[in-house]
Amino acid sequence: MIELTKQNAILEVNLMRLTRKYQCLEEQEKLLRREYHNKDEDMAEKDRFTHQRINNLKEWKAKALQQMNTLHSKLKLAVPISELQQCTMQMDIAK
Repeated sequence: MIELTKQNAILEVNLMRLTRKYQCLEEQEKLLRREYHNKDEDMAEKDRFTHQRINNLKEWKAKALQQMNTLHSKLKLAVPISELQQCTMQMDIAK
């Protein structure tokens, strides 16, 4: 009988230890999950920001290209074609 009580006490102590360890591990898991979730949200936010920035730059590039084409066509009209051809011929001769 004494042996059974002793063994029962040892088992209860072991159960309490395991319970504490389990609670500690559960707490760590919750912390890790929360951190992972936060990191995941941060990465998603950075990804959205990067995509938005790329799209803004593409729009800027398209507008700049359109403006360059407009300015180029205006520049072509600013100089008479005969003068342009004459200058081109002089450049070819100089080469």
